[in-house]
Amino acid sequence: VTGVQTCALPIFYNDIATSKLSRGIITFKHEVPSANKLKRLYVRNCYESIASRFHSGRNKVILTGTPGIGKSLFMIYLLRKLVKEGKRVLFVYHPHTIYYDGRGGVHCLLKSLPYPNDRTFWNEELWCLFDAKLKRKSALGPFPFEACNFVLSTSPRRNIINDFKKGSRCQYVYMPT
Repeated sequence: VTGVQTCALPIFYNDIATSKLSRGIITFKHEVPSANKLKRLYVRNCYESIASRFHSGRNKVILTGTPGIGKSLFMIYLLRKLVKEGKRVLFVYHPHTIYYDGRGGVHCLLKSLPYPNDRTFWNEELWCLFDAKLKRKSALGPFPFEACNFVLSTSPRRNIINDFKKGSRCQYVYMPT
């Protein structure tokens, strides 16, 4: 990523592509950041079902559900799935913004993102996974979410949804209990 400051990368993000899936449990080498020392993730049936709804082209998705239901953990699952498929992924997960370039490179972005009009970065090949937990409404401002595949994970009553759902149609996905 050119013209963007980078930061120290939490080691978990380097190793996500080598995590193992066995009997419905993903085992990571290192703890998931901000997830209470979690090193194993149970893959709920709904994770696979929800991920199968996303298609090639542009996706604009609001993933919502009761607080504490597993939306953030689904985002970790989806990140792993996309990285293993060799996709370009921008992962916004408190407090980090991590970029996977689709060629094995992993970068932690600091303070600034590529310019919104940079179509070499913001295009339909990019998946942006944005976990709104601990974020303010203004946090979505710098993201040209219409230009790429964008999954916003947030609680149903968060005002962050209002700006996101303007413009092109977006798909609502509810995380079941």
